[in-house]
Amino acid sequence: MYTDEIKELNKIMHILMGQFQRKMENERYSHIRELSTTEISILQLLHDYPHIILKEICMRLNIPKSTLTSAVNRLVKKGYVERVSTTVDKRAFSLQITKEGAVIQKEHLDLEYSYLSQILDRLDRTEAASLIRLLKKSMGSDIYV
Repeated sequence: MYTDEIKELNKIMHILMGQFQRKMENERYSHIRELSTTEISILQLLHDYPHIILKEICMRLNIPKSTLTSAVNRLVKKGYVERVSTTVDKRAFSLQITKEGAVIQKEHLDLEYSYLSQILDRLDRTEAASLIRLLKKSMGSDIYV
């Protein structure tokens, strides 16, 4: 049905991933190389939504609770996130980004901004808006905002 288009998108996806990987190898981004995509996504969500609950993180990332627990444990061990007991239920906890985690999140945002700016700088405003609109449409309901 879309065989040629799939082949073309596959090539583009691999080129984009390779470019991003090479950009990440820059010494400036040395800390985020040690993180998984899930861990980076958790830091992003905690940055964007400081009071987000764990259940919502699972939902937005479309991951099981066991995956979230493992990723959170790794982030805690690295000192990027800390568990904070809630005042209502001492068994429950929320997550907070530590100062070290905030540095990592800034590194992450700088990397993505730099890379995505390179892509968007090649487009005019109308083309950039169309690209974003089409990517959102192609992702359907799986995109988290």
